[in-house]
Amino acid sequence: MLKKCTDIVNGFIEKLKDRLGKNEKVIVKGTGAAFLGICAFNISSFFLLLAKTRLMPASDVGLIVLAKSIVLTAFILGNGFSGAVFRYASIFRGERARDRIKGVVVVAYRYVVPILFLIFLLITAFAGHIAVNIFHKPQLVILIRILALMVFFKIITNINAALLRSKYLVQYYYFFDVGVQLLMLLLVFILFVFGQRNFLIMFAVAWTVAQLFVMTRSFFIVKREFPFVFDGKIKSREYKKKFFLFAFVTQITSILIRFRLEISIFIIGFFLLTSDIALYNVALQMGMAAGMLVQGLNSIFPAVTGVLYGQDRIREIRKLHSRTAGILLAIALLVFIFFLLFGRFILGIFGTYYVAAYIPLLIIAFSFIIESGVGPAGRILNMMGKPQYNTVNTLIALAMTVVLCYALVPVYKVAGAAVAFAASNIVKRLLMLGEVRWLYRVKETKPA
Repeated sequence: MLKKCTDIVNGFIEKLKDRLGKNEKVIVKGTGAAFLGICAFNISSFFLLLAKTRLMPASDVGLIVLAKSIVLTAFILGNGFSGAVFRYASIFRGERARDRIKGVVVVAYRYVVPILFLIFLLITAFAGHIAVNIFHKPQLVILIRILALMVFFKIITNINAALLRSKYLVQYYYFFDVGVQLLMLLLVFILFVFGQRNFLIMFAVAWTVAQLFVMTRSFFIVKREFPFVFDGKIKSREYKKKFFLFAFVTQITSILIRFRLEISIFIIGFFLLTSDIALYNVALQMGMAAGMLVQGLNSIFPAVTGVLYGQDRIREIRKLHSRTAGILLAIALLVFIFFLLFGRFILGIFGTYYVAAYIPLLIIAFSFIIESGVGPAGRILNMMGKPQYNTVNTLIALAMTVVLCYALVPVYKVAGAAVAFAASNIVKRLLMLGEVRWLYRVKETKPA
C-alpha cells in the first residue's frame, strides 16, 4: 500500500515537471531550496527563542528585543545597497556581463563600509542618551553598543547574500542566518560552562561573535562563486548613477519597512512593560510562519524576474506570478488553521506567560494569508524598475501602523499592536497587487 502511494506521488511529480517551463523549474527548485532554508531558520529560531524565554525572565527578553530594534532602525541607511546589488547583478547576469557585475560589487563596498562604520560610531556615542532619555532603561546602553557591532557585520553579510541570490544560490540567504543562530546557542552554552550567568550580556556577545564568523565565511563563498570579482585582469564597469538612484529609493523603502516593523515594539516599550514586548515578539515571530513560503519565493522569484524583464518577457512574468500566488494562498490557509487548533499548545512551550499571545498570533497570521495570496508582487515592482511604488505603499502602511498603535496599544495592549500590524500589512499587499497588475497591462500593450 505504501509503495503504491509512493508511486502515485512520484508519477504526479514527474508529470508536473514535464508541464513546467524552464523558468518555472528554476523557481520551483529555488523556492524549494529557500523553503528548506526557511524551515531550518524557523527551527533554529524556535530553539533560540525557547532558550531565551527559558533562561531569562520576560522583561529581559523584551529588553534585548528592544535593543535589537533600536540598532536595526539606526542602521537602516545601509540596507538599500544589498537591494541594488541584487537587482543589477541579476539583470547583468542575464546579459553575461561580468565587468558590470564586478562594477556593482565595487561600487557597493566602496561606499557602504564607511557609511556603516560612521553609523556604528554614532550609535555607540549616543547609546546612553537613547537608553536613558528616550526609553528610561539604563540597562539598554551596553546592549545597544554590543548589538551595533553585530548589525555592522550583518549588513555586510546581507550584501554578499544578495550577490549569491542573483546567481540563484538562495540557500545561503537563510543558511547564513541559521549559522548565526546555531553558533549563538553554542557560544551561550560555552559561556555557561565557564561560569557566566548574565544571560542578557551572554546572548548579545554570542550574537556579535557569531555574526562576525558568518560574515567572514560569506566572503570565501563569494570568492568561490564569483572569482572574476577578485580578478585584477577584469576591469569593473560601473554605473554609479543608476546604482545609487535605485539604492536611494530602496533605501527609503527599507527605512519605512524597518521602522514599520519596529514601531510597534517602540510604542509597546513606551506605554507598556518589556515583558509585553516579549509577548508581542513571540506572537510576531510565530505568526510570520504563515507566510514563510512567500519568503522562500521572494528569494528566487526576483532573480528570474530580472532576467525575464531584461528580455522583455512580461507575459511570462505575469503567468509565473499568478500560478505561484495560488499555491502560496492554499499553504498559508493550512498554516493558519494549524495555529487556530494548536496555537495555545505551541505558545505554552515557551512558558505559561506566553499563552496570552494566542489572539495576537492569530491576528498576525491572518494578515499573512492575504500576503501569500498577493504573492511576490512587491519584488516584481522592484525588478520592473518601480521601487518608488513600494516606497509609497510602505509609507501608507507605516502611517497606518503608527496611528493604530497609538490608538489601540494603550487600551488593548499587545492585541492592539497585532491589529495595527495586520491591518497595515493587508492594505499594503492589496496596493501592491493593484499596481503590479496595472504594470502588466501597460507593459503588455506597449508597442515593441
